[in-house]
Amino acid sequence: MSREIVVIGAGFGGLSTAILLARLGFQTTLVEGEPKPGGCLRSYTREGVDCPVGVHYIGAAAPGEVLGDFLDLLGVRSALKLRRLGGRGVIDRYIFDDEVFDLPDTMEKFEASLGRRFADAPDAVAFVSTMFRAAMAGLRSEAPRVQPALPITQSAADFLASKNLPDRLVDILAVHGFLLGLNLADCPASFLSVVTASLLMSAWELGCTGSDMAEALAESARQAGVKVIVGDPVVGVDVDSGGACGVRLQSGAALAATTVVAAIHPKSLAELLPAEALPPSYRDGLSRLEETGGSLGVVALVDEKHHPATDHNVFRLRGKPRQKLEGIYAQLRPSGRPGYARLLILRESAYAEWSDWHDTRTGRRGPAYRAKKSQQAQLALAEVAEAIGPIQGAQIIDTWTPLTLRDWVGAPQGGTYGVRHSMRDGLDFLVMSRPPLGRLFMVGQSAIAPGLLGISMGVLRVVSSLAGREPLRALMAQNRTVGAT
Repeated sequence: MSREIVVIGAGFGGLSTAILLARLGFQTTLVEGEPKPGGCLRSYTREGVDCPVGVHYIGAAAPGEVLGDFLDLLGVRSALKLRRLGGRGVIDRYIFDDEVFDLPDTMEKFEASLGRRFADAPDAVAFVSTMFRAAMAGLRSEAPRVQPALPITQSAADFLASKNLPDRLVDILAVHGFLLGLNLADCPASFLSVVTASLLMSAWELGCTGSDMAEALAESARQAGVKVIVGDPVVGVDVDSGGACGVRLQSGAALAATTVVAAIHPKSLAELLPAEALPPSYRDGLSRLEETGGSLGVVALVDEKHHPATDHNVFRLRGKPRQKLEGIYAQLRPSGRPGYARLLILRESAYAEWSDWHDTRTGRRGPAYRAKKSQQAQLALAEVAEAIGPIQGAQIIDTWTPLTLRDWVGAPQGGTYGVRHSMRDGLDFLVMSRPPLGRLFMVGQSAIAPGLLGISMGVLRVVSSLAGREPLRALMAQNRTVGAT
C-alpha cells in the first residue's frame, strides 16, 4: 500500500505533522510557499533586537506534560532552551480599572489566592479549583486521552451562568480570551479551562528566537526523511473520485499523494480545491467564518534602570471581560542591548482600520501608512505606561499591523490566530481536522486550546487517524524511554 503524504504549509502544525508521519514510515513531502519555513513561529530582527511574532509564552511544556512531551517527540526541546516563567511567583498580572490580580505559578498558590480574594464565596472557589484540576489531569501525558474537562460544544458563558460565581471571578476566568478577542458568549467552555490550567501546570517562554525554533523543526523534519520544498506555493489540490490525490505547485510541478494534509488557513485551502470538491453548504460555512482579531505589535527599547526585565506578563484590561475585552498585553524582557530592556506590546487592531492599504505589500505602503503606524505605536506606549509606570525615551524598534501579519503568515485578514473558533459557527467548524472530502485532513489551530498547545492536539489527532493509535502510542513510548536513558 502506498503511503505518500503531502503536507501543505510549514508552520508549527505542518512541520510537526510531517516529522511524525515520516517517523511512522510515511513518504512525506512538506511544501511551503514562503522562502523559509516557520510561518508565525518565525521572528525577525531589527537593530539587533529579536522581535517575536507568534510565540510569546506556552503552558504544559514540562516533561510529562502534553506539550512538553510533544516537543520532545519532535526532537527540539534542547534547541528551544525553554525558560520557566514565574520565578518571583507570578506568571500574569491582570490590571483592571479598580484592581490588580496576579496569576501565580502553581495551582496551589492560585487556590490560596482565590480563597483570600473571594473568602465570602467558598463554593465558587471550590468549583473553579475542581474545574482547573480536572483540566490539568487531562494535560498530563499519562492521561488515557488528552481532552478538555469542559464541553467544547457549550459556550463558557452558558456553562458558568448557573454557577453563581462572583462577577470579578468571572472576569479573571475570561482574561485568556483576550488575545483571541473571544468573549465568554463566543468562547467554547473547553478553551476556558485548558488555557489557564496549562499555565498553572508550567509556564514557559523560548530561550532562543522564533526563527531558531523554526530552523530546529525544519532540521528535525529533514533528519526524519521529510522532503522539504520551500518558495514554491501550492496553487491547487488535485481531486479524483476518492478524494484528494495530490497538489500542483506554482513552478508547474505536480506531486501525487495518497493523502493531503493542509496546515494552512481553512479559507486558503478552500481556494485551492475545485469548486465542486466541497459540498456547497460546507464551502459557504467556511466563507462565513470570522477571523480572530488583528493586532498592532510594538517592540521598543526602554531604560532597564527604570523598567528592568521581568519574568511575567502584564494585561491592562478595560471594560467588562465577560462582554467586550479591551486593553493591551505587554512583556518586559532582556533585549541583548546593554542598558536596555525589550518592551513588547500587543493591542487589538481591526483589519478594517488599515483597509486603505489592502492592495499593498510590506515595504511598499508609503508615508501615510508609516505615519499611522507611528501614531498607533505612541498610543500603545501611553496605554502600557498605565501598567508599568511612565516611560521616558522609549526607542521604538518596529511596529507591525494586521497587514504585516497577513503578508507574513498568509492569514487573509491578519488574524493573529486565524479563524475565530466561535460557538456561532457550529460543531463542524470548531474542530476542522476532517473536511468532507476523502483523503484530506487539516491541522492547525484548535477550539480546545490556543497556540502551540492547541496545534499539538490537532496534530496528534490527525497523525493518529492516518497511522493508527497504537503505532503513535508506541512511538511516544519509545521516545519517553530514550529520553529517560
